[in-house]
Amino acid sequence: RVATLEAAPQLSLQAQPALAEEVLLAGIKVPSLEEDFGYEAAEMLSDLVMGQTLAVRVEMREKSETKRGHDNVLVTIYDPATPTTPSVNAALVQAGVARCVRPRNRRIGTVVDALKPYQETARASRANLWQYGDVDSDDEM
Repeated sequence: RVATLEAAPQLSLQAQPALAEEVLLAGIKVPSLEEDFGYEAAEMLSDLVMGQTLAVRVEMREKSETKRGHDNVLVTIYDPATPTTPSVNAALVQAGVARCVRPRNRRIGTVVDALKPYQETARASRANLWQYGDVDSDDEM
């Protein structure tokens, strides 16, 4: 006996929207891996997010200055199960492995204002980036 097989419908992955999107943490500047404390920042970020169920709040989208036709998506990552726990953004700032940026607009200004107390804690305790005092940068708050 011979069975007939019907052709399965074709699925084009190109027609499907992306399931993951590259994002930037809103309101903070994290050193690159080549810079001082870059590795520590990457390791801490990994520890904070890997294997966790977290929520992402999109703070804003802006045109990328380096990637033509691409938007930067600025986000805050947080644990919705424990709303009193600082966001991932705030935890990185408080540990002194990231710092607040100078806000370019009101939306990010609100995010940065919420992160400033965490930066002051890191600065006062001379944590990581702050070990020698104030970080001298145009991006610094």
